[in-house]
Amino acid sequence: MSQMMEANPQISEYLSRISHASEHISTMVSDILNEDNRSHVSMEDLFHSILMNSSSFLPDDILNVHLNCPNAVIAVNQIRMVRAVVNLLGNAQKAVDAKTGVIRLSAESSEGHVQICVEDNGIGMEPEQLKCAFEIGWSGTGSTGMGLGYVRQEVERQNGTICLESMPGQGTRAVIRLKEVMCDAP
Repeated sequence: MSQMMEANPQISEYLSRISHASEHISTMVSDILNEDNRSHVSMEDLFHSILMNSSSFLPDDILNVHLNCPNAVIAVNQIRMVRAVVNLLGNAQKAVDAKTGVIRLSAESSEGHVQICVEDNGIGMEPEQLKCAFEIGWSGTGSTGMGLGYVRQEVERQNGTICLESMPGQGTRAVIRLKEVMCDAP
């Protein structure tokens, strides 16, 4: 095998990619099976995963991304946090008009915390709806009602908080707040 790798550097590159992919899959499976599994994740890496997971349903022309803290680090179960934010993006996509809709995904770091925000200019929610929004089984759109309940559960499991702000006819804003991990300088 080593002779083949020396004769063809492309084989070595392929083996390296396969090794990296298998490590990534192993981490993903661990994160899925062990909900308390956390790792240090940069906001840049988290946003990359969020955008990869939402690209199949969210058109680029309605999504504005503002990552003001790419080097900030949080300790989360990356698979589950990505799923939570993607759920918020899916809700926003359903709430906006296909032609005039705008969804903003942003993050900033302040006072030892990172805030991830998903906001839209969609239909918004009435105050009564806002009070029920995180209840498992409640839905303002006729869906299963699992989404926002799941999002809150995951955010709280990651020792974070989430709040919703909404005005009928003006849109909704979801803000996830997580503790920033302060990494030691080299």
